[in-house]
Amino acid sequence: MKPRYSAMLLALSLGITASAFASTPYDDVPLDHWAYDAIETLTVHGVIDGYPDGTFRGNQPITRFEMAKMIRNAVLSQDEIHDKDRKLLDKLANEYKEELKGFNVRIVELERRVGNIQWKGNIRYRYINDHISSGGGMMALFGGGGSSRSRSMLQYMTATLEPDIKIAKNWTGHLRMNYNLDLRSGGNSTNDSFGGSGGNDIMSMFLGGGGGRKVKEFYLDRAFLHGDYKNLQINIGRLPYTSFVDRGMVVTDNVTGAQVVYGSKIKGAITAGRVNADPNGTKNSGGIFSMFGGGGTSQKTNYLGMEVFATPGKASVGFGYHRFGNRNFDDDGGIFSMFGGDSEKMAADIFAVGGGYQFDKIFGLNAAAAWNTKKDMGYNGSKRSWQVEATFGKEDQKKAGNVTGYIAYRHLGNSVSWRPDYEVMNSGQKGWDFGVKYVIYKDIVASLRYFNGKAIKDGTNENTLFGEVYCYF
Repeated sequence: MKPRYSAMLLALSLGITASAFASTPYDDVPLDHWAYDAIETLTVHGVIDGYPDGTFRGNQPITRFEMAKMIRNAVLSQDEIHDKDRKLLDKLANEYKEELKGFNVRIVELERRVGNIQWKGNIRYRYINDHISSGGGMMALFGGGGSSRSRSMLQYMTATLEPDIKIAKNWTGHLRMNYNLDLRSGGNSTNDSFGGSGGNDIMSMFLGGGGGRKVKEFYLDRAFLHGDYKNLQINIGRLPYTSFVDRGMVVTDNVTGAQVVYGSKIKGAITAGRVNADPNGTKNSGGIFSMFGGGGTSQKTNYLGMEVFATPGKASVGFGYHRFGNRNFDDDGGIFSMFGGDSEKMAADIFAVGGGYQFDKIFGLNAAAAWNTKKDMGYNGSKRSWQVEATFGKEDQKKAGNVTGYIAYRHLGNSVSWRPDYEVMNSGQKGWDFGVKYVIYKDIVASLRYFNGKAIKDGTNENTLFGEVYCYF
């Protein structure tokens, strides 16, 4: 016999996506119970259903038959169960295989579900409408500023595949592959961009160029090994990284290197490796030929990040340090850049603090600030980043009608924010960022985001409308 609260432990260890904010239907499970979230999640996913009289009876022993029923229901609803959870289900299925036969759940079916490779992914539609400033035009040849206004619109479809591969005890492999299709032309989205015209051809001399954010055709952006040793997590390869302390305000990028995260309530993380070229313009050395679309080399940059963060109760707090080894601090190269002259580059030492508080199951508030102690871009406001964000809702992509959203004010200095985690706005911008997400149907999620603000450099008005629909599988 095992106590009824083994259902609670099963929920906590399986890590099934938390449900919406509806209360549990059980009269004997108060809101402040330590296992409330676990019971609520398992109930919504149909893993447990309590007793006919509306009680859960958390301290009452259960039979092997009742335990087998929970395992069976967990197997049938394990769309997002991770590798370590599949191992747990595998062990439980073998332990209760005789009882499971009574539910017509064959062990071979369990083995298929908990096999060495788990495929997941999504098909995503995106609509982006940008209205921004886009570089200095011809005057930038002589080191001058100036800016032009640019409007860009993009619609594309993305298919993403993410196989997770069980390699050995405690180790898994993870890949992510993406293919983009331009819905306006029907062609591959190799050269499409948003957030600026992005051209290096001769027209950018007169009309102004600008980095923009490229939409590639096909690319493998993640390939890494993951080691899980309880309170120690190890990632090696080309891995995704979002700065923990500031929630992606300083950096959200793929790092080719390694990451170690250690701790439980208080965690420390070290991430080191190489990141792609500076999004603010480390592409140079093309000389005069870059005027005609040629030349220009993209430089990799060394990166080191060290963060300490904690989640005491409903609060969170942390401190971080980021070093980019080869930042470009000259976005106006002057006439010499025509002949292959390099802009000034040096290391960036960035410090960040962040914190947040979750008032209840719906409303939360977080804030972060970061500053660069080295050279800035040469104009006021580029050497610091900060944000304040209010959130509402609790995401559950499995629950139709689930609504979440946020409202934030962000100042993203481009001497600080590398690739911030806000697709609706980018480095060098400040202003209001709004967003809402709605689950149309199980695993079909729509979101709409809007940025309205200014360019930090010259104060010109900028705005972006960003809509997308995800279909997960």
